[in-house]
Amino acid sequence: MRELEEEAGLSITTEDLMTGPVVRWDEPTNNEFQYLFAYRGDGLDVGVLTFNDGEVQAVKWMDVDEVVRAVNTEADQWTCRGKFGEEIKNIAVWLHT
Repeated sequence: MRELEEEAGLSITTEDLMTGPVVRWDEPTNNEFQYLFAYRGDGLDVGVLTFNDGEVQAVKWMDVDEVVRAVNTEADQWTCRGKFGEEIKNIAVWLHT
């Protein structure tokens, strides 16, 4: 939540999140744990989002079904490189309910 506020200026609570999996990366240039969360931004005022720290390289609003397709077909364009494909499908189901 702190990162989301720092990176995008969005302040939320833990109750707003769906907790996904933790994936361990064990690569020569990237050894870390990545945590996946989903946020349902129904009615989100996009005017509250800010990207001032220079870490965010690009922002694009996408329907969750578009995200599922993109992760499966363009995995190299995503930080997760397709490792969250199945989990993103599960999040899509949650977001559609």
